[in-house]
Amino acid sequence: MLNAILTLDWYDNPGVIICFILLGAIVIGLIAYLFYHFFLRNRAPKIEKRLDEEKIAEDELSRILEPIEDEKTLEAIKDYEEKQAQNEKK
Repeated sequence: MLNAILTLDWYDNPGVIICFILLGAIVIGLIAYLFYHFFLRNRAPKIEKRLDEEKIAEDELSRILEPIEDEKTLEAIKDYEEKQAQNEKK
């Protein structure tokens, strides 16, 4: 029986060799996926509470922006805001 299989010369056929290479790649990929799924994914740190985007933006702006302490600048900003409000009413 073994002699009959070896004399078929299937291992000289390039199509069969390519099929075995593809089958081997699929098996290796499946093993890697299962290894990741069962061993590595469960060890990743989990985020218990996710912050909403508004809170993240607020924190970033408060970290980057500095409060305005100059009185002239504050008055200019208030005047500008009042002018914008008046323009919106029109």
